Amino acid sequence: MYTEWGGMPVTMTSILVMYTYYGDADMDGDVTPNDYGLFANGFESGLKGWLNGDFDYDGAVTTNDYGLFANAFNVLHPS
Repeated sequence: MYTEWGGMPVTMTSILVMYTYYGDADMDGDVTPNDYGLFANGFESGLKGWLNGDFDYDGAVTTNDYGLFANAFNVLHPS
């Protein structure tokens, strides 16, 4: 259970809301190789859900989700 979120105290009745980028599977505010690892595991294991790389919430981790990840990564980390 969280007792603090973004520096603010929370309770069992708090509603927590945040935004992040497509591809940010671990929701740390950045799209990194760690997020790619979560996506790859979700893709290989047939998982679903944001944490597993289903960034478009269509019920499966697919190449479309990889496209969302890659676009966000390239925007945030241009070479």
